[in-house]
Amino acid sequence: MGIVGMKVFGGGKPATLVGEGEGKAPATSLLRYALTLPVATVVPCVFSREEFQQNLEVARSFEPMSEADRKALISQINPP
Repeated sequence: MGIVGMKVFGGGKPATLVGEGEGKAPATSLLRYALTLPVATVVPCVFSREEFQQNLEVARSFEPMSEADRKALISQINPP
């Protein structure tokens, strides 16, 4: 069995988690977080060539997030 990660950016257009400010984070961080999880693959949403290139660069240079980085990202998108 393989687990597929979908809706990495919060789904929809525009992606609900991508951006700056409370409850938002950079797309690259969200994709890196998803790739760090125990999944077989991740299917990120792509609406432009620029987004595709950005996702490709994250995949090419991928290094798993540390536990501290994961917790910080979760806190960033789920503020108290």
